[in-house]
Amino acid sequence: MDEATKAAIEAVAKQLPVDKAYDDVAHGALTEAGEALTDTVKVARLFLAPVQYIAAWQDRFARYCKRIADKVPEARRIEAAPMIAGPVLEALRFADEQALATELMLDLLASAMDSERVQHVHPAFAGLAVQLSSDEALILFYLKKNAYVRVATEETPIVHHRKFEGPRIVSEEPFPRESLAFPQHFHVYMSHLESLALVHYTRYPAEVHGSTNTYKEIATTTHFGRMFVNAL
Repeated sequence: MDEATKAAIEAVAKQLPVDKAYDDVAHGALTEAGEALTDTVKVARLFLAPVQYIAAWQDRFARYCKRIADKVPEARRIEAAPMIAGPVLEALRFADEQALATELMLDLLASAMDSERVQHVHPAFAGLAVQLSSDEALILFYLKKNAYVRVATEETPIVHHRKFEGPRIVSEEPFPRESLAFPQHFHVYMSHLESLALVHYTRYPAEVHGSTNTYKEIATTTHFGRMFVNAL
């Protein structure tokens, strides 16, 4: 445990003697005031949970370093640029160790430390890597090789005098959503990837019986998106 983390935990412990208070309450030493303190203790335990998680950072950091070492031969290892390593390491403190998004961040660090791949790593990639969920990473890697096609309409129906804005999906080609942890959020993921300039929709007019202003869209990775994926 690093000194800063240890000092933070000790400071909190002095203000909230969690174990002692909990034991006193459990043995009936505290009455009505103790019941109120019980709630404080419960909240304190929830507050301390992430602090304890951070305290285990050194062990996880060592495992991350081992995984990066497996990705980069020793002869090619160089110092990673702080503007890339800093944001990614900070995000890794709270990341799920086994998540795909974590693996993506480790891949980016490996590329930034690899003399043969570092030229493909743009400084903006660090900010992108820490924003992506594991589902979004899966979608991005899929779109690198396959396009997503859908037919939609921008009709604005009026129901009970209220207008409902936004495109309505008429049809779409199958997409392997079963591989996603939260497939119901697929279109939200796509919107997020588009906002990050990683995915682009190309629109074509389409005719659908009974609909107006209907179009066909093909989603692919942008040039920047392909650069990002190729750097991993």
